[in-house]
Amino acid sequence: MANRSIGFKLELKQVQKLLMTPSLQMAIKLLQLTKLDLAQVVRQELVENPMLEEVPDATSEDEALPEDIQLSLNSLTEPESEAKSDNDGMSEDNSLSDVDWQQYFSDDDTSTDNYSTYENKEATPSWEGTLAKSPSLQEHLLWQLRLATHTPEEQEIGETIIGNIDDNGYLRSNVQEIAEVTGSGIQETSNILKLIQSFEPTGIGSANLEECLLSQVKGNQEEKQLIQQIIRHHLVDLEKKKFPNIANKLKITLKRVVELANLIAGYDPKPGRQYNAERTRYVIPDVFVYKLGEEYVVVINDEGIPRLRISNLYKKILKQDAGATPKARKYVEEKFRSAMWLIKSIQQRQTTLYKVTTSIVNFQRGFLDNGVSGLRPLTLKDVASDISMHESTVSRVTTDKYVQTPRGIFELKYFFHSGLTTNSGRSMSSMRIRDMIKKIVDAEDKAKPLTDIQIHRILEKQGISIARRTITKYREALNIGAASRRREY
Repeated sequence: MANRSIGFKLELKQVQKLLMTPSLQMAIKLLQLTKLDLAQVVRQELVENPMLEEVPDATSEDEALPEDIQLSLNSLTEPESEAKSDNDGMSEDNSLSDVDWQQYFSDDDTSTDNYSTYENKEATPSWEGTLAKSPSLQEHLLWQLRLATHTPEEQEIGETIIGNIDDNGYLRSNVQEIAEVTGSGIQETSNILKLIQSFEPTGIGSANLEECLLSQVKGNQEEKQLIQQIIRHHLVDLEKKKFPNIANKLKITLKRVVELANLIAGYDPKPGRQYNAERTRYVIPDVFVYKLGEEYVVVINDEGIPRLRISNLYKKILKQDAGATPKARKYVEEKFRSAMWLIKSIQQRQTTLYKVTTSIVNFQRGFLDNGVSGLRPLTLKDVASDISMHESTVSRVTTDKYVQTPRGIFELKYFFHSGLTTNSGRSMSSMRIRDMIKKIVDAEDKAKPLTDIQIHRILEKQGISIARRTITKYREALNIGAASRRREY
């Protein structure tokens, strides 16, 4: 057995790896924030970091004190070497003890922007400045309950029933369970339930769809009887628009069935949804795209984001040793470093957002000029290669960000679509194909709607080779029903 010697030796290796420094972590965090979230983060930092000050709106850079340096979104620019980083990271100086503060705080800062910011408040899209909160479904029902009941016991039963009504307006419990919870009788609970079912909106408190629709039946006696029969026994045929089957079973004309079906279509199958407080969503664009002549200009919306600068008081502590203890000086240096990371990260976020949006505008110029028909296939990789950034950076900066264009407001993700190759060899956006399918359906004979196979043949004649199942997927994504459900009699 050969002898093996055990020892230690030194080796030099050159490796390349990414270190998640605090400044890089902050840059990545801010990159994916929405405009409103960014404003909240900045205001929180203003509270926690005494080194940061907000530049008042009335104060311009020309009016600032000679020794003030305003480190804001409009005055701080990344070094060229850092701007080219795939991860948009920033170099981190771990020691500030050797910094020449007198030189750093000199007044000859002449750096300029490399992106445009939004300043024309008159061009802001109109939207409601103040909104009145609409009552919820439960609040609306409780208000009616207090007017209709006379004793605390009745109110307690009613409140329990209303608490078991879901957002669509359906009762998700039964009379026996509610009676057990409230300790009341079955008949008393049933009476209060009937009272609540008489409230607005009509159909509230129903146990199922059939009961909900029946409570909304109107018309003369003969008409009401026919509608009730359709709802009780022929809902499946009604949903699939198999009107001839209903006509044969009820022994009435097809025209009469169509008339009754149109009346039923006016009923609300989810009466509670009109009180859904989440139905409205307001979007504030992060970026504006304006058309000036034949060119499109990208402008970052900085409105509402505080402009930052370093506090003059703490800056003096760094510039001079005037009685500052080592502990105090170390604290100020740490807060200064944190403030600089924040300011740089904000500027980097805005610069990256500007570059990504400009690239998208260049790729999707056809959409801005001609609408959906001009959309072209686009991937994150295409934009990342165009602006020399990593795909993950593009993904982060386009998430939950909105752009206002002459064509309307869109999420930045809207412009990224897969493509299909036509018979002529050119690539076409999937969104454009969806638009073509929608136009084909809109132009069809409503009495003889087109099937997916027929739509497939029409597209093939236009030089677009696409599988039938893909057409079905796109049609469902557009909320277009199958041919049988689109038929009109």
